[in-house]
Amino acid sequence: MYRKTPVSLPPSIRTDQGIAAWLAANPDEWEEALDLEVGYVDDRATYEGHQIDDIRVSDGHVFIQYTVEYDAYYGCKDMDSAGEDERDISGDLVDGTLIFETFVPPARQAPDDEL
Repeated sequence: MYRKTPVSLPPSIRTDQGIAAWLAANPDEWEEALDLEVGYVDDRATYEGHQIDDIRVSDGHVFIQYTVEYDAYYGCKDMDSAGEDERDISGDLVDGTLIFETFVPPARQAPDDEL
């Protein structure tokens, strides 16, 4: 499943270079489009943070690569883990608005839900 996240650009931003620069300078305006869920990586994982690795814009199509950091606590020192998950998101410029499509993981099912 995917959800669409619209992000309005300032009217003066319309070139590919301008869009890329605006995205890099204003992450708070569009980071809600990112998939920061870590539960499907590990049942006990908790989100620790993320970083934007790359922003590319070509002909109004935006491609962003980012890394999500997580930590999983199992109660035993030798079983606890932490890691990074590399992800990407894309979007298109439509009438001055970037429309991002974000992956939405399916709801987890308990064993009894399958019956």
